[in-house]
Amino acid sequence: MRYLEGAPIPIIIGPTGSGKTALALDLAELLDSAIVSSDSMQLYRGLDIATAKATSEEQRRAPHYLVDILDPADVFSVNDYINAAENCLQELTGRGVWPIVVGGTPQYVTALVEGIRFAPESLDGELRARLQARIAQEGGNVLLAELAELDPARAAKLHPNDHRRIVRALEILRTSGQKQSEWDTEASRRALPWKFEVYAIDLPREELYRRIDLRVDRMLEAGLLDEARYVWRLDLPPKASCLQAIGYKELFAYFNGVMTLEEATELLKRNSRRYAKRQLTWFRGKEWITWLNPEELADFPARLALKLTKF
Repeated sequence: MRYLEGAPIPIIIGPTGSGKTALALDLAELLDSAIVSSDSMQLYRGLDIATAKATSEEQRRAPHYLVDILDPADVFSVNDYINAAENCLQELTGRGVWPIVVGGTPQYVTALVEGIRFAPESLDGELRARLQARIAQEGGNVLLAELAELDPARAAKLHPNDHRRIVRALEILRTSGQKQSEWDTEASRRALPWKFEVYAIDLPREELYRRIDLRVDRMLEAGLLDEARYVWRLDLPPKASCLQAIGYKELFAYFNGVMTLEEATELLKRNSRRYAKRQLTWFRGKEWITWLNPEELADFPARLALKLTKF
């Protein structure tokens, strides 16, 4: 079914382990759609099991985009994702393909729906080091005075002792030429050419946690240890984006002899449950989300497909 101009693009979200991939695939088959991932870890090639990436069989049911586009050492900001997602949605809708956005990274979904652009991240480590050295030697008052000349609105909100934020504001100015105060206003938001309808899976907490624990067991059976060992041997910096995926650091402790496998597995389950709780907390505060209870899931794809085709 061709995408109808002006019709909303569905976004299906939910905490880790809630079943959003299966739900999206059922809808995709009804609409002859493509899946656009909004998962920050599924961007990385070779990181398949820990990130619960769609299997080859699942990807044959619908084309997947924004999956496997980065190497593990690559850096990818929220702004990078939004630019990539917008280009992807433009290309798909231009061809008449109905996109379905699927994922669980709250910052990605929020930025896409609300049209948010964040202040750019500085990749100039030398500049940051120089600014940090200066503020340590000369004090916050000196650098805050420099900031006040260039971005008085931002400087007015900072205390001389707030070294990190002073350095950050100067970084933004010197790397992008833009004032951080401009990013902190509604000017950093812009209207997108699509409407979105966002649906979130809402499972009882006990059922969600049961699914998460079971999924961790299945990941280990599927080869998560080997995948984690591959990432461990890459010797990436501790702050590398891909290392933030739950499933690697926990097993690194086992590889390093700090934990037994049983202890690392329990930590992985606990961290997965905590991440699911954080996702839910973030999404609960968004008024643009329609929540789906378990009783609604079975016929949801058919109901939504029918609704969308009436636009």
